[in-house]
Amino acid sequence: MKKIYVIIFAVTLLAFSFTACQGKDADVTTTEKENISTEGTMEHKEDSEDNEEATTKEDITTEEPTEATEEKTEEEKSLFLTLYTPNENVDGLIETDIEVSELNEFVILNELIEANVLKDGTAINGFEKTTEEGKEYLILDFNEKLGELLNSYGSSGEYVTMASIANTFLKAYDADFFQFTINGEIFESGHIIYDEPIGFSGF
Repeated sequence: MKKIYVIIFAVTLLAFSFTACQGKDADVTTTEKENISTEGTMEHKEDSEDNEEATTKEDITTEEPTEATEEKTEEEKSLFLTLYTPNENVDGLIETDIEVSELNEFVILNELIEANVLKDGTAINGFEKTTEEGKEYLILDFNEKLGELLNSYGSSGEYVTMASIANTFLKAYDADFFQFTINGEIFESGHIIYDEPIGFSGF
């Protein structure tokens, strides 16, 4: 009888040990699964952060040009002046587009001097742009050098010279009429009295 109790006790102990081992294995398996799940979550999080960083870099790269950049581009654009000069036969004008760094009455004057339309030493005493009845007028006052030049020509030479000066200024300012004086006085050459505005000469 004692032998039977010992056998039952041994069987019970063996069964209990087997059950405990299974529970431990289950805990290990569960822990491993949790670790795998956690690692997967971490990897997914790192991938998300990498994607966000890449997206941010792309956003920075594809930014539209700023207003300052556009303004700088506009400033760097070249300016052109249409210069009118008499032809060899003194019966018409030649048009030449030249690049200039800025556009104002002094630049135009210097370009006309460089092209031998005006004498060296010719100066502008005053410049005004006005509007009357929807028309744009340019009013300039020159020094005596312009009068000396005009008096040195015959009628044809005087005409094409004044047409060259007037056309160059009118085209540059997109104006309708050009009027000038010399040292504040209306100029009269041997051929013409310049008391009226001059329009654009088409020839």
